[in-house]
Amino acid sequence: MGRRGEFEQHFIRKLLGFALGRELNKFDDCVVTKSIERLAESDDRARVMLETIVTSYPFQYRFFKAAE
Repeated sequence: MGRRGEFEQHFIRKLLGFALGRELNKFDDCVVTKSIERLAESDDRARVMLETIVTSYPFQYRFFKAAE
């Protein structure tokens, strides 16, 4: 994986972590992988990456604990 690939993976992991509001775990790797694949298929359009994240299972079913 070249520097570009490393950047894309790191960026998507940070973006996904921010979107989920938590640290990533091994179950989130499939979302990262799918985002990288779809990004490459779409001529690097950021919109596709964001769509992949917001339509993913972890994002759709995230849980936020209410502050006490």
